[in-house]
Amino acid sequence: MQTSLGKSKKKHHGNENVLIYAKFNNQKLVFGTLSAKGCAQIQYGLVFEEEFELSHSSNDASIYLCYYKTVVLEEDEYLYDFPVESKFS
Repeated sequence: MQTSLGKSKKKHHGNENVLIYAKFNNQKLVFGTLSAKGCAQIQYGLVFEEEFELSHSSNDASIYLCYYKTVVLEEDEYLYDFPVESKFS
């Protein structure tokens, strides 16, 4: 996952620290701080095995998030439900 700080609606926003939160299991945890002068983007290596909610502390800045979600299949499940034929010489 990657978060980045976009432009603020206010003229002078360079000193604002923006906290990035994840809420899961009825807990709200801070897992990063973005700042225009110090660290405008952060990459994380996070794995959530349950539903979660992301939020941030800024009232006027745009926060961008890039992530991916994987599907964990059971042993007898298949991602595609069609027959696959393969021939080897």
